[in-house]
This record gives sequence, structure tokens and C-alpha cells, in this order.
Amino acid sequence: MTRRHVPYSNAQLVIALAIVAAVTAFTMAVPKVEEIDDKWIGLGSNTLLVFGILLYWFRERLRQKPFWVLFAVVLAVHLALYSMVLRRVGQWPLVNFGVVDLLEWATLAAAFRRIGRGRQAE
Repeated sequence: MTRRHVPYSNAQLVIALAIVAAVTAFTMAVPKVEEIDDKWIGLGSNTLLVFGILLYWFRERLRQKPFWVLFAVVLAVHLALYSMVLRRVGQWPLVNFGVVDLLEWATLAAAFRRIGRGRQAE
């Protein structure tokens, strides 16, 4: 009996479901207005950029559970903090995302380097 190749791993399905859940939560949280403020579009784009690059940088650790636990926690904190700040400010220039991104990448890269140090992928 031959084993069928599964085109998607469980981790990929979880990520896809998390993205759908995040988009759904975002659409429910943003006030119903004629036009969405640029700062919310910037948050979505910024989140994809920051966490997409982290996934690329640490792709060798994608099969490790501690990686995904930390990833989920920092993603939730990222979205919660940005949401609190963006609700309170009138305007958030896109250049501000770039400045904060540099700080996020430095901090998160150090945290992710510590996860799985000296361990083989499961």
C-alpha cells in the first residue's frame, strides 16, 4: 500500500486558519465606515511584513512547537499593542511602522534565536 502525499502540513493549515480568524476579527473590530483609515491598512501590511520575514529567517525551526508557541504569543501581543495605540491616535504615518519594525525585528530575532538553541527539529 502506498502512502499518499499530503499537499499541506498541519502547521500550514493552522497558519491559514489563523490568518482567516485574524482577518475576521479585524473586520469585526474596525468600525463600519465608508472608508477604512490608512493606519489599519498599514497595520495589516506591516504585520504580514514583520511576521513573514520572521518566518523566512527562522524557517529551519518551523517544525518545532516552541517556535509556534512563541510566534503565536508575539503575534497576539503585536496586534494587541498596535490596536490599542492606533485606536488612540488620530493619524499614524506609515514611516512610523518602519521605525517600530526595526525595533521589533531586533527584539524578536533575539527571542527566536533562543528558542530551540541546540535542539534538532522535531
